[in-house]
Amino acid sequence: MTREEQERNLALKRVVEENGPQFGKPSLDKPWLAIYKDSDIMVPVPEMTAYRYLYENNKDNLNGIALNYFGYKITYRELFAKIDEMVKSLTAFGVKKGDIVGICCTNTPEIVYLFYAISKIGAVADVIDPRINEVVMSKYLNDIKCKLFLCLEPSLPKYYGIIDQTNVEKVVSLPILEALPVPHKAVTIAKMVVEAKKENKPAPPTVKLPDSDKYMTFKEFKKAGKDGYVHEEPYVKNRPVAIIHTGGTTGIPKGAVLSNDNLNSLVHQLRHTELEFNRGQKWLSLMPPCVAYGLANGMHLSLSCGMQSILIPTYEPDKIDKMILEHKPNRLACSPAHWEYFARSEKIKGKDLSYIIHPIEGGDAINPELERQINSILKSQGSKDELRKGYGLSETCAALCVASPLVDNELLISSVGFPLVHTTLSVFEPISADLGEVDPSEIIELGYNEIGEICAQSDNVMLGYYNRPEENAKTLRMHSDGKVWLHTGDLGLITPDGRVFIKGRTKRIVIRFDGTKVYPADIESVIAKHPAVALVAVVGVRDSAHEQGELPKAYIVLKDEYKNNPEVIEQIAMLCNKNLIDYMVPFAYQEIPNMPYTALGKPDFMTLKKIQTETNLEPDLTRIRKQ
Repeated sequence: MTREEQERNLALKRVVEENGPQFGKPSLDKPWLAIYKDSDIMVPVPEMTAYRYLYENNKDNLNGIALNYFGYKITYRELFAKIDEMVKSLTAFGVKKGDIVGICCTNTPEIVYLFYAISKIGAVADVIDPRINEVVMSKYLNDIKCKLFLCLEPSLPKYYGIIDQTNVEKVVSLPILEALPVPHKAVTIAKMVVEAKKENKPAPPTVKLPDSDKYMTFKEFKKAGKDGYVHEEPYVKNRPVAIIHTGGTTGIPKGAVLSNDNLNSLVHQLRHTELEFNRGQKWLSLMPPCVAYGLANGMHLSLSCGMQSILIPTYEPDKIDKMILEHKPNRLACSPAHWEYFARSEKIKGKDLSYIIHPIEGGDAINPELERQINSILKSQGSKDELRKGYGLSETCAALCVASPLVDNELLISSVGFPLVHTTLSVFEPISADLGEVDPSEIIELGYNEIGEICAQSDNVMLGYYNRPEENAKTLRMHSDGKVWLHTGDLGLITPDGRVFIKGRTKRIVIRFDGTKVYPADIESVIAKHPAVALVAVVGVRDSAHEQGELPKAYIVLKDEYKNNPEVIEQIAMLCNKNLIDYMVPFAYQEIPNMPYTALGKPDFMTLKKIQTETNLEPDLTRIRKQ
């Protein structure tokens, strides 16, 4: 954002404060600026690499704790020394400015060292999910023409069969406990074995590398750079630093290319909210670095703010209670799955939670009643703060909006808050995802409280998808204002005060046989008001009475004391009958024992769409309609 744009935003803030929105379009009024200080609006994002941003924010904090891994604490001084060690090793293997390095890893100290070393020398980290299958991995590695591949040791064996089919010249095994000193490592392994036995899980495996010069241990990798040199590439604006894949563990997801500036802009904007990201706080790093939520927030935000990042190497939402009680973190950013287990936990009940500051929920929408339940737990157990929702995508380094603590809390229950200070959001008439180039004059901006596709302009919007020009044309579109906007694929609206509400994905719209559009979020918000409902998701299923179109169907998880009670389902149906327009009323309501989630903790709507309607639903229940 240029100085001229910042000054224009400051002027807009004055207009909104004195007279309210004047133009009737969010992109022109930017009413959300009224919640920010003048200094927040005018502060520029420093132009530097992600590495340099980290260093400049911690050069006076070298004795502070940067990483906490299985109780072993690493200072910022040690962190920078380890980064330089990785610079020497990467350089020894010929990695240079512009090269892409494949890193298949979870939350370990090594991924932190490697990422910032890669930023320092001007290379690009393709951060890959260790859970993907070998077919997808082969596609990834060949697409980026990766020559150096570092992979978490337990995941490496499943890729042995495809490595020779790729451009990879060297494979480095990353042991999950490599960062720990020998005595601490021995104790940790012993604890892991005991925990595995308690849960009837296999003990941590010992992996034997193939007898080939292509494979090496992490110790050998470090040794190769022992006599190397440390260098730092000069900053270049919009130079790529990371590739984050946007899908799950099947298919071929798109790779969002993020720059140093993207990551720094996201962190800088979050630091200029009222969420109090301060040096010395403890951040529970739950989300893996292969997702933007983990890389941008869990890693770059926490460390750039001088916090202690508690690295959790396994994604286990069902252990969130244990992790909170053990580590007592000040900050945590969780998926909906984490918060569901938090609310259900018996271990959490009655425990002091006063250390938790502005807990964050992101990744997908959360049931409003579940949110109220979480807020009640936090408040009754000592935390002064309530759940703060955020909204964003991998393509925006995970965030575009965040709920501000400065406004009415009850309204925030159904909103994702306000756009970040250097971010412009608006809603436009949805464009078919199948269309490529569209004349900018045909992209129509909507007004306040009108539902449309959310589009964004921000310095934290990705450079584009790697090697996917057709997808770029559909996602990054030129508008009539002469600027490129990111089309999110999400439906929502913006109120005259700048508050953002998400109504669902464009692909989640239920379009009935007559063309009438139904937004699942509107139905879910009604069903969630019933006191028996723990979770609800509405999806479109085929309308068998017509040649085309879908009907809304509700899948409901009831609270334990209400499970398997047909009367409750009937009450929910009547609630919808009373509060929804006829065409919005679900044609069926199905109780399910648990909500299915994707690998990253989001409700799995595709799995729900595959579930067949229960045959024991009462006919009159499936046909309830407003008269």
